[in-house]
Amino acid sequence: MINEQQSVLRKQGWETLLEEGVSELPRALAQTVFVLAVDFARSDGSVDAAEERLIGNLRDSLSIADDLVHASVEVLSIKYAMEKYAMK
Repeated sequence: MINEQQSVLRKQGWETLLEEGVSELPRALAQTVFVLAVDFARSDGSVDAAEERLIGNLRDSLSIADDLVHASVEVLSIKYAMEKYAMK
């Protein structure tokens, strides 16, 4: 399965891989997948332009409401601020 997904990514790009993944995702997991993607993107301390595009496309593809987007960013900002504080 991983090899197949890597092949799609190499040959058709991440947009196609995203579309295929979204089409197979149970609707009940849409919010969870979105929040985990934002968490993963923020995990290195910054979000670059490519990550922002991917998150935006994921948000649109999964029809994620703006209030969840804002809440996710707020909670994850607190999470990563607390992790920095805890490391000191």
